[in-house]
Amino acid sequence: MLLSITAFAVLTSLTALTAPASVQSAPPAPKAPALLTPETGAATGSALLVVRESALLDPPSPTAAPTFGMVVTFAGDQAIVTGPVMSRGGGFEGQIASFVDRSGVWTPFKEMPGIFDLRTMDAALQRLRGAPGVFVTNLDRKSALRSEVLVFTPDTGAAGWAHSATLTTPGGEPTPGFGSAIATDGTFIICSDVDTRIRQGKPDELPASPGVHVFARDGAGAWVRASVLRRDTSRKSTWFGASLAADGARLAVGSPRAMLPIGGEPLRMSDEAVVEIRRRDGANWPVEAVLRGEVATSWPGFGVSVAIDGDLLAVRANEILGGGTGSKVFVFRRSDGQWALDGELVPRAVISSVALGASLAISDGRILISDTHATLPGEEPRGVVHGFERVGDSWRETFRLQPQAACMLRSFGAGLAVSGDRVLVGRVRSEAAGVENGGAYIFQLPPRTAKP
Repeated sequence: MLLSITAFAVLTSLTALTAPASVQSAPPAPKAPALLTPETGAATGSALLVVRESALLDPPSPTAAPTFGMVVTFAGDQAIVTGPVMSRGGGFEGQIASFVDRSGVWTPFKEMPGIFDLRTMDAALQRLRGAPGVFVTNLDRKSALRSEVLVFTPDTGAAGWAHSATLTTPGGEPTPGFGSAIATDGTFIICSDVDTRIRQGKPDELPASPGVHVFARDGAGAWVRASVLRRDTSRKSTWFGASLAADGARLAVGSPRAMLPIGGEPLRMSDEAVVEIRRRDGANWPVEAVLRGEVATSWPGFGVSVAIDGDLLAVRANEILGGGTGSKVFVFRRSDGQWALDGELVPRAVISSVALGASLAISDGRILISDTHATLPGEEPRGVVHGFERVGDSWRETFRLQPQAACMLRSFGAGLAVSGDRVLVGRVRSEAAGVENGGAYIFQLPPRTAKP
C-alpha cells in the first residue's frame, strides 16, 4: 500500500493563526456501517456499503494552526497528523501529533513536535509521507530561496519522534522547489525539485528538466543521495516529478504537460503528459514503462497525482485547458510484465467535483480516491472517499467512507493514508463546524467484494 502525494496536494492560503482553542468534547459514538442504495439513474450494480469511522483521533493539547488535520500519514503502526503553517514571526511553529493503537484504543503521545528555526514567511508541513520507522515533511525557506526535506525518526521522549536529518540539493545550492513532491518506503526517501511555487507573475523561466533525488542510508545510518533521476533531456519536461509514489522496487513519477495556474500565473506547458515507472536495479532506477496520457485522455493535467501498489497504478488528470475544471482518475495494471490502461474510476450516486482525486491510495487491490467537494443527494458538501474494486473486467465503486462525527464543509479527504485495512482521513480544524482542534478519523476497510 502506498499513497500518492502531488506537488499541489495541499494548496493553502494561510492568513492569521488563531489562538489555541479549548479541548474538544467527546463526539457521539460512530454508527455501524450502513447500506446505501444507488440513486435513480446511477450506474447499475450492487448497493454501496457506507463505512463510518471506528475511531476519532484528537490531539493531546489545543492546536494553533487553522489547518491542523489537513495533512496525515501512517508511519508503520502509528498515525501522524499535522497541518500546514506559514510563519508570521519566526522561531518554533507547527504541531505534529502522533497516535498509536494500544489494545484497540488509539492513544496520542503527550507532546507534539514542530519545526524549529523558522523565519517570517517560511512555509512548512504542507506535505507528509511516512513508512515504518520514518516520516518526512517539507520546509520552504522563502527568505533563503531554498527548500528542505526534514526527516523524523522514533525518539524515546514524550513526543515519540524527533527531527533527525535535513535533506537538501547537492552542495546545498538554492533550490526553491526541492521537496515539492516526496515519497518514502522506509528504505528510500525520494524528493523532486520541480518548481511549483506561485511565482506572482514573474517572467523567469522554469527549469526544462527538473530532477528527482533518491536518498538511501549509508553504512553509518545517515541519509545520503544515491541518484538523481531526470527525463530524456531531448524533451521539455517542466513538470517532471510533480507527483511521486514509491512501492518497494518501483517508483511512479508524474510528469503532466501542464499544472493548473494559480493566482494569475501564466500557463506553462511541457512537451507531453506522462507517468514514468522506474524499477530499481541496484543503485540505478531505469525506466520500466512510460505511460502516456494520450492513451487515457487529452487533458494535459494527466499525472498531477499518482499512487502505486504492486501491479496497480492510479493516475489523476485535470482538464486545465479551455477554462475546463474537470478531474478524472484512471487505473493502469501490469500484466505479463506490461503496463496498460485498465479503466477509469467513476463514482456513482454522487455529484462529483473538480476535487475528485484530491488524494489517492491503494491497498490490497482496492483503490481509494477522495473528493473533498463531492455532494451527496440531500446533504451538505462535506466530501467523500470512494472505494473501488475490480469486479469482473471492470472497476466499480463498492464502498465509500463518510464521517459520522462533525466535519468542516469541503474538507473530508484532503488528507488520506492507508495501512493494511486501516484508513486515516484528516479532520480539519473548524470552530464553526464544532471541530475545535482538528485531528483525524480512523476507518476500517470492509471485506473485499471480489478476490484480487
